[in-house]
Amino acid sequence: MRRHLLPMMAAGLFASPLSAQLYTSPGAFFGAAGTPSYIETFESVPIPKDAAFAAFSQAGISYIGQAGTNVFVSSPGYTNYGAGLNPTTTSILTANGDENFLIAFTTPYYALGFDVYYNGLGPATTSFFNGATLLGSIGYNGSAFMGFNGFIASITAPITSVQFISTLGGQLNTGIDNLAVVDVAPVPEPATLTFLATGLAGLALLRRRRA
Repeated sequence: MRRHLLPMMAAGLFASPLSAQLYTSPGAFFGAAGTPSYIETFESVPIPKDAAFAAFSQAGISYIGQAGTNVFVSSPGYTNYGAGLNPTTTSILTANGDENFLIAFTTPYYALGFDVYYNGLGPATTSFFNGATLLGSIGYNGSAFMGFNGFIASITAPITSVQFISTLGGQLNTGIDNLAVVDVAPVPEPATLTFLATGLAGLALLRRRRA
């Protein structure tokens, strides 16, 4: 009986939105995170496009160049993105040289996700932080393509910043687009609450039997 009870409890606990999760599928991410509170498409930004800046801010979100790089927003029509979607049809957040930039939030978010352009020339990493604590990261070292990076944080450790680092962006650009954030955790569905309650009840029963 005990052997079957523990897996059931684990499933009940981790099916709730209390646990953090990384995503590379937009459908799975938005299905779990819910409706975005805000989406930044980079079409309207407070800086001139195609010009490099140390940092800029909009809607309580700061975009900051790291390790000697500067951020800029490329306008539609670029032909040097490594994802093979040239010429581009949207504005994209990128940087000069090898992309390395930080996105910092005035108000922490429960979840965030964005489209990402890889160039296939070396590793790229997206890292999610709560303060100085690394919550999780998504690494990629494959062919050039347009993908998705997303993260749903635990309720007790929301996301305060995310850093994107890629390789050889000075040869073929990488970058991100359509940054979507969610500021409130979705309310668990009744089935999820029931499953969680079952797991907790099973844990209490197991403790009583051991006692």
